[in-house]
Amino acid sequence: MSDESMAAAFTPDELAEASRYRLEIEWSDEDGAFLVTLPELEGIRSHAPTPAEAAERGVELAAEYLGAMRTLGRPVSASAGAGERPVKWAKAIERASSVHCIGSRLLDARAAIR
Repeated sequence: MSDESMAAAFTPDELAEASRYRLEIEWSDEDGAFLVTLPELEGIRSHAPTPAEAAERGVELAAEYLGAMRTLGRPVSASAGAGERPVKWAKAIERASSVHCIGSRLLDARAAIR
């Protein structure tokens, strides 16, 4: 499934809910990519070539996970990250190999990186 078709598979409400979960993005020399981890959702991980794409993939993974849990009738953990302070992406990426953000800041991240 392409990235475009994956994003299209979710409703705006599903993506909005998923964007409340905290994302941890860090560069991996071993993988040659940015890794995204969702610590509030059992540590789900993926990778992408840029921080913005990793953030986008993280939100999509959260939406996929939440939908699967509901389909299976399992409880979904509430996001603890909704009240956290946003990160200024461009400066954080210049200063550190690890970036912690909230999924709802995805658009801010794209703008800062471009």
